[in-house]
Amino acid sequence: MKKLLLLSIFSSLIISCGDDLVTPTLTLDQKNISYLPNGGETEIKINTNISDWYYSIQNEDNDWVRGEKTTAGLKLKISPHLNNNDNRTSIVRVYAGNEMQAITINQTSANNALSVNTQAFTVSAAGETIEFTINSIIDYTVNLADSLEWIRLLEKENIDSQQTKYKYVVDQYRNMQEARTAKITVVGNGDYSIIEREITINQERYIPNHIPTGIVSAETSSSQNESTKTLVK
Repeated sequence: MKKLLLLSIFSSLIISCGDDLVTPTLTLDQKNISYLPNGGETEIKINTNISDWYYSIQNEDNDWVRGEKTTAGLKLKISPHLNNNDNRTSIVRVYAGNEMQAITINQTSANNALSVNTQAFTVSAAGETIEFTINSIIDYTVNLADSLEWIRLLEKENIDSQQTKYKYVVDQYRNMQEARTAKITVVGNGDYSIIEREITINQERYIPNHIPTGIVSAETSSSQNESTKTLVK
């Protein structure tokens, strides 16, 4: 009878412990996620044998990372990051019993999503070819006013998935009175239209490097007269 009573008590202890006797397991299908400036959503699949798993977000008051438990795991919602110069990072931690897995979240700021390696060119009146490289992780449009017929696209070369090299021809200029200026703008498409980069092209005025026919300087004329006098003597 005592043996039966002890067995019954032991069985009750096992049942009451429940998950405490289970060795926790926890796996995530993603641990590093990168987002563009417009943000987005990602569902992390979580496999665990602990029913009451939970998560925490680093610096929850930042308000740009939000989480929601789903039947498959954890859905992360990332807010847009359009008006700041700095990229940002946060960490989401998932806990199941004494197991923990961390998810690192990186988001590129709008200002770092699109850059140009050169902001200005100074071109001689003789004209020349200029080139610059755009580094971007977003779609963009390169704009040049149709009225600027003296600047033409010569070549566009994709260096890799993010970098593109552009070559433009600047025509010669024969205005001796003043220089001229033009701008090429690079603008993000869609949600990124607030991102804009400018490339300024300054072309110098024309300065003749020879004396036009029929024009003789005073110094040259004087020298010729002296020579004539010498011959007469």
